Amino acid sequence: MKRKLVSVGVALLMLTLLSTVVGALPYVDTKPVTASGTQETRSTDLPGLVDTETIIQELKKLGFSKTEIAEVVNALALKTSEVPKDFVNPVTLIVRKLQGLGMRDSEIIEALKPLGMGWDPKTGGTWRGRLLTPEEQRELPERTAKVPESDASISSFEREAGMRTLYMWYGIKDEMKPGSLAIQADQTTDHCATSHLTDWTNGVDAGVFRYLANPNWQFFTWDDDGGGYAFHGTTDADTYSEYIIACRISEPGYDVWINGVYVRGDPTPSYGYVYLIKEAWSDSGAFTDDAKAAWFQRPRLYDSDGSVYPWNEYVDDDTYQDPPMYMTRQIETWPDGDMWTELIWVANP
Repeated sequence: MKRKLVSVGVALLMLTLLSTVVGALPYVDTKPVTASGTQETRSTDLPGLVDTETIIQELKKLGFSKTEIAEVVNALALKTSEVPKDFVNPVTLIVRKLQGLGMRDSEIIEALKPLGMGWDPKTGGTWRGRLLTPEEQRELPERTAKVPESDASISSFEREAGMRTLYMWYGIKDEMKPGSLAIQADQTTDHCATSHLTDWTNGVDAGVFRYLANPNWQFFTWDDDGGGYAFHGTTDADTYSEYIIACRISEPGYDVWINGVYVRGDPTPSYGYVYLIKEAWSDSGAFTDDAKAAWFQRPRLYDSDGSVYPWNEYVDDDTYQDPPMYMTRQIETWPDGDMWTELIWVANP
């Protein structure tokens, strides 16, 4: 994944000003609406994930008490629009319990499978959904938090367009509908719209991915040192979903929610530059036109103490694009306050 670096001096300045956002005001989140005040069509669950009742029954088989089960269930999804500062993800809660029962790492990994969960004892990474096998990972575009000039894993060309912050933040919350994410044999082979957080050493993505071998609109996450690609259920071209990548306050790492449902976490990164991007890959260099654009709306940035700020005209950022991938940016006034919030439109011509 291409990322454009700045000079060392500028990078040091960014780190020095890490917690400074000139002119930004704390943001109180409200129920998502369009700029005109009407409700958007938004999904409320993640089709494809193991359901809560199945998880409860499996936890009973593992010997969890009612109190322990309730703690896990409460961590499966956010109860409000805010991320608890003392949040412990459900997979970690289960792992800790099973470790306390004396189970070996390999036994814990097997016990998590009926729950639709996974854990990497080497990295501490956790997820709900399906982590792709090494063979499957090699079939998808190589992503990295560093700055390669080209993909090394497959013979392909890449195009992207998006918006990025010029200073580091501690997470991103936004709403996005992916549009068509067009794919076609001999043209665009892989296509995604995603939120990205990177400290240029480690990175994480959360968004929607389509590729020729599986043309469904799939919720996905990616972590460069936490297992690569993972899928978390399906959506469609026209439905807005909420994506949260929030860095932990009390310990290193981040957690990811899609529509309030916990899907992934890892000990790195703990802060980074934020991107809202659309990316496409092609083996031939020809890219398929999109019938429907991807839209990002109401992006909000997390500060070190968990405060949320609107990504608006007071936030230092820039936009970029690689033709034939283009992006336009609009500013709208929302009915829930007098703050300006960006709406991002990204599409192929």
